[in-house]
Amino acid sequence: MPQVFNLQKLNEVFFPSEYNYYPKEKNFRVSGNPYFNNDIEMYGTYKKVNTFRTYKESVFAGLIWTKKLFECNFNELTVKTCNWGVKKSKIEIEIVNTTYPIILDGEVFYPYIVITYSYETITKVKFDIGFYRSACSNGVIYGQNEIIKLDISTNKLFEVPFWINKCLMNHVSKRFENQIKILKNTEVSHRDITNFIHSNKLSNWGVNFTDLTRQYIETLGENAYALFNILTDAATNFRENLNSLEKRVGYTEIYITDSFDSNEKLSEIYIRQRRVGIFLENLIDDILNQNKNENEIDINDPNFQLNFENLNAVEQQNVILDKYYYSLDRIKF
Repeated sequence: MPQVFNLQKLNEVFFPSEYNYYPKEKNFRVSGNPYFNNDIEMYGTYKKVNTFRTYKESVFAGLIWTKKLFECNFNELTVKTCNWGVKKSKIEIEIVNTTYPIILDGEVFYPYIVITYSYETITKVKFDIGFYRSACSNGVIYGQNEIIKLDISTNKLFEVPFWINKCLMNHVSKRFENQIKILKNTEVSHRDITNFIHSNKLSNWGVNFTDLTRQYIETLGENAYALFNILTDAATNFRENLNSLEKRVGYTEIYITDSFDSNEKLSEIYIRQRRVGIFLENLIDDILNQNKNENEIDINDPNFQLNFENLNAVEQQNVILDKYYYSLDRIKF
């Protein structure tokens, strides 16, 4: 499990939230960059008046949303990472609930929430769900279309919708659990994984995929779950390749990155984890399509009748199989 710190230490992260807002020019400025100085920083001009929110407001509202999602107490939430963008114009904070584990074959996964807000686009706060493997901290942003990008309007920042609750978290967690089971039961050879990485030009990620592939296949076997871990590792553990400067601030658990050329580089981990999450959804769908049961019941067949036997058979069609066969050349990353 990665190092985390409690919410109270966020007091050391945020700079003063006083700000001046000028509706006529639609400019706003914030007093004090985090950690570094107390200079006043001027941010963008907008065509229409938006509800301006400080980092404090956006992150604290995100914590309230996270508490509702897990139906937990605030003291059960911890901070995994906190990153800033260029000129401190963007903040990304990962919030973890370590009391909500998903345990699969002895392996533990923890859900985490990514709260993102930018002073360059002040109209919304982004709110994403992810999972990381506690043994190595490899992370993935959840990719199901119905769940991704839970954007919070700054005008209604503290109005939590009714559907943000533990039922949603239970659904996401159970679905992720089933996906991991399918990956573990899907045979994929070492050679196919190597060819997949090469054909999709993943070497551009600046990661030693040869070593990663060998490591995970030796540990997890020749299956799609090994591929998934290779990708999440490459998405999560590559900071040294970004020419970044990490500054420790009084304690070891928080990393403040200050030398990225753009906000895109700050978000590279997030972007990669999001991409892996979307790929996971497509991969699972393709595995299931390739392994369809020839005897699968067609509800639209003219001879199909509504009876208990057929209903039970339809229900059983979604049972996870002990073994899946799959060819990686069917799919692109």
